[in-house]
Amino acid sequence: MDIKDLQNIPVYQKLTPEKKQIIADLVKEANNIPMDKSLPLLLKTNARMKALGISFSKEETSLLLDVLMKDMTPAERSRFEAVRKLILKP
Repeated sequence: MDIKDLQNIPVYQKLTPEKKQIIADLVKEANNIPMDKSLPLLLKTNARMKALGISFSKEETSLLLDVLMKDMTPAERSRFEAVRKLILKP
């Protein structure tokens, strides 16, 4: 996913500059990585957010997960959906 693709998404447009930077950094790091590297990247991003005192809403978290899933194969997406459901559960 390219950061330019995100700029047209309403959720992204509403983010604070700090959150946009976290997403931009994730886009750079997540580009074409295999699924087994996605979860560690997500955990690293979460630790960074905690250190900065930043949290994402469910809608923002969904966007973050979409970034990770963008370049996954259909099989990887299917497996990652289980993680997504856990993260976004009510």
